[in-house]
Amino acid sequence: MRAIEKNIIKIINQEEPEIIDFVRSLIKYPSINEPPNGREAACQELIRKKLKELELEVDFFTPNEVEGIRGHPAFAPHGGSGPERKYDDRPNVVGVWKGKHDGRGIILNGHIDVFPVISVKDWTHDPWAADIQNGEIYGRGAVDMKGGLGAMLMAIYCLKEVGIKPMGDVIFESVVDEEFGGGNGTLATILRGYKADVAIVGEPSGLSICPAGYGGFLFDVEVKGRNAHPFFKKQGQNAIEKGIKIVNALIKLEKSRSQVARKAPLFTGYDPSSPIMIRSFNTGELTGGGLATTCIIRAWAATIPEEKREDVLTQFIGIIQDTVKDDPWLLQNPPEITCLGRYLEPWKTDSNDPIIGILKSTIKDVTFKKARLTAGLTCDAFLFKKYAKIPCIIIGPGSAISAHNNDESILIEELISATKIYALTILKWCGY
Repeated sequence: MRAIEKNIIKIINQEEPEIIDFVRSLIKYPSINEPPNGREAACQELIRKKLKELELEVDFFTPNEVEGIRGHPAFAPHGGSGPERKYDDRPNVVGVWKGKHDGRGIILNGHIDVFPVISVKDWTHDPWAADIQNGEIYGRGAVDMKGGLGAMLMAIYCLKEVGIKPMGDVIFESVVDEEFGGGNGTLATILRGYKADVAIVGEPSGLSICPAGYGGFLFDVEVKGRNAHPFFKKQGQNAIEKGIKIVNALIKLEKSRSQVARKAPLFTGYDPSSPIMIRSFNTGELTGGGLATTCIIRAWAATIPEEKREDVLTQFIGIIQDTVKDDPWLLQNPPEITCLGRYLEPWKTDSNDPIIGILKSTIKDVTFKKARLTAGLTCDAFLFKKYAKIPCIIIGPGSAISAHNNDESILIEELISATKIYALTILKWCGY
C-alpha cells in the first residue's frame, strides 16, 4: 500500500466518530417511501448542506423537472405497482467534485428513501433513534441504504481532508424513489446528463463485489370460480381451492428455475437462487356464505442475465397449462396472467472490467481478506448499464437480510471499511 493510501486510511480511522454521527443523522430523518408519495425532502436537505460544505457543485431537482423523463421508455409512472407516483417536493441531490484534468470519472449512487416501518411495537429499538448497541447502528434505512450512502459521502469528505484533488470527476448521487420498484430517481440523474466511466451503487452486499444483478417483476394470476350454496358446493367451483393448485405449481417452478440459476456464475449464493415470492392471495368479495368466485394471486419473480421476461412468462404459462390439463374446470376457465408495473431488469458487467480488479485489491488492502464476488439484488443498477451505457458495480456495507426488517441494523466496523474502500477506489480509479 502506497503512503498516500495509508494516509487516507489513517484519516478515516481518525474521522470514525464523524462518519458514525453523519450516518446516524441520516437515519433519524424518516425519509419513507409511501407510494404514491415520499418523505425524502428533509433528509435530502441535510445531504445538500453537507455537499455544499465540501464545496461540490450541487444540483437539487425533482424527477418532474427533468426534460423528457415521462416519455422515456424506462420511466415507470407506477413504479412496481400501485398508484401513479408523485414527485412534488421529492428532490434528488447530486454533488459533483470536478476533476482537475481529463481523468476517469466515477458515479457513486444510492437512494435516500426507506421502506416503511410496519409496526413500531415489533422493534426493540426506536426505528428513528439510530441507537448504537454492540457495535451496530439500529434504525430504518441503516443498511438499506443510508449506511452505504453515508459511507460514500464521507469517503469524499476524508479524501478532501487529506488534500486529494482527483484527475477525473467524482459524482455523488442521492436519489429518491428506489423502493417499491421505483427507479425514476436514478433515471432522472441519467437523463439530467450525469455520466462517468463507471457507476458504483452502494446497496448492501456485505462488501462483496457484485458485477451482475438480479431482475424481477410483479404479476397477478387470476383464477375464476363459480358460486354455490355450501350444501350444494359440487354445483360450483371454489376459486380458492383452484388457486392453491396454482400456488403449488409456482412453488414447483421456483425449484426448477433455481436449479438452473445456481449454474450461472455469481448466482450460486442464494437459496432459492431464483425466487418466486407469493405476496398475496386475495379471494375477492364475500358472496353471502357461498364459494369464492375469484382468486387473485399476486407474486414476484426473479430473473437472471440472459433471461427475458417474455421467456419467463412462457414458463409460467407452461407450468399452469400442466396444472390445469387434468382439471376440467381450469381447462375451461384458464387462469390469466397480468404483469404489473416496472420490470427491474437483470444486468451484467464484463468480468474483465478494470473496476473489478481495483475493487479486489482495495478490499484485500482494507479487510485483509480475499474479495468475494456474487450477484447483487434487484435495484436501480440496471439503469446505468442499459441507459447510461456504462459499467456498474454494486458494493456496500451490511447484509440485505436486515433490509426492510424489524431492528434493521448495520455493523459500524463494516461501515468504516466501506468508507475506506470507496475512498481508495476513487483514488485509484480517478487518479490524483
